[in-house]
Order: sequence, then structure tokens, then C-alpha cells
Amino acid sequence: MQEDYAKEFYMHTDSIKALKAEWKGIFLFIKHISQEDIEAEFENLVTRYSEPHRHYHTLKHIEDCLHLLNDSSEANHIAVHKNELALAIWYHDAVYDTRAKDNEAQSAELFTEFAKKVGLDEWTIKRVCGWILASTHTGKALESDQTFLFLDIDLSVLGADLETYATYDRHIREEYVWVPEADYIAGRTKVLQSFLDRPHIFRTEKFRQAFEQRARENITLSLAALREGRLYC
Repeated sequence: MQEDYAKEFYMHTDSIKALKAEWKGIFLFIKHISQEDIEAEFENLVTRYSEPHRHYHTLKHIEDCLHLLNDSSEANHIAVHKNELALAIWYHDAVYDTRAKDNEAQSAELFTEFAKKVGLDEWTIKRVCGWILASTHTGKALESDQTFLFLDIDLSVLGADLETYATYDRHIREEYVWVPEADYIAGRTKVLQSFLDRPHIFRTEKFRQAFEQRARENITLSLAALREGRLYC
């Protein structure tokens, strides 16, 4: 009940106005796109990211990712395709069903439908879809600086302060509330251990310096809790 109220309150703050400005800014220099289409798609995305089964994969996640993209683009040439990366951020969790196995593919399809409707070029569509599909974090993504930046932004919560990470950890369980406890512990352990087993969790030097050590500490705490039969740290 308290979280439902928090979500409702969030939607009425200045954050939603800032997000709308960010969204419209992507298309600022593309003159042929109708403002009606831009506005309608923003409302569509807001509706999707406000679905009641979402607890972590919400507009707050999008807002946090866009903030990191903006911060990175000011200091790093990697974000040369900033507007395209922003589109990938907006769409990478647009379809989110924890019972499904193809959320990223469906999200890419949703973006493609919008992109074709408003006349985005083929190469833009291909790049953005590639990044959306890469958010499976399976290691099969096309390697590029832009891809690495996008993936690091998406995973940045792993290296957040402990309170923020613990909230994320709890919200993930809430999104998988339908999974029996034993199965969740086994699956979550596998996912988190796969990150810990990597030589580096983060692909870019900037994010590695900022988040790598804390991410490993946070994940280690989560794994210890799971071994003890606790659902989150």
C-alpha cells in the first residue's frame, strides 16, 4: 500500500515533467516528426513503466539511467550517439513480464514500430534495437564502446550505496513474487554469481572506477543472504 502511494505520488512530481522534456529533446532536430506522435508515445511509455507489477523497472529506473547517460556524454566521447542511446534506455524495459523470456525482443519490436511510424532511418533503428537486445546481459551483444556504456548504465544499481542496492534487491523479488522461494533463491544466486564470476562487471573504465568494488561487495552480501535462505540482503 505504501509503495503504491509512493508510485502515485512520483507521477505527480516535477520528475515526470523533466522526463517528458528529456523525451521530446531526443527529437528536437528531427523536423518531420509530428509532435502528436511524440506526445502519444511518451504517454504510452509512461503507462508501460507504471504497470502495477513493476517495482524496480519503473520510470525511476529510466530517470536514473538518463541521468547517468547525460553525465557520461558531457565527459566522454563514447556517447556520440547520445539520442540513440537515450532511445535504447527508454525502450529497453518497455515490455516487462517476468514470466516471459522475450521481453527484450518485444521491446525492440515496440521501438521499431514507433521508429518506422515517425520515419527514423534504418541505421538508427538497427543500432537502437541492438542495444535493447543487449540488455539481456548474456554477453552475446555486439561489442562497441556505445554498447558497453549502455550496459554499464543499466547495471549501475549493482554498485550503488548499500541502502539503494538493498531496495533494488527487494524490488526484484517483488517483481518475481510468483516464483516459489526455493526456486527464486536458486535462480537469483545463479544470476548474481554470473556477474561476480566476470573479470569485470563493468565494461567501461569510468564505470569500473565508480562502481566495480561496491558492486562486488553488494553482490557478495546478497549471495551470503541467499545461502542463509534469506531472499535479499
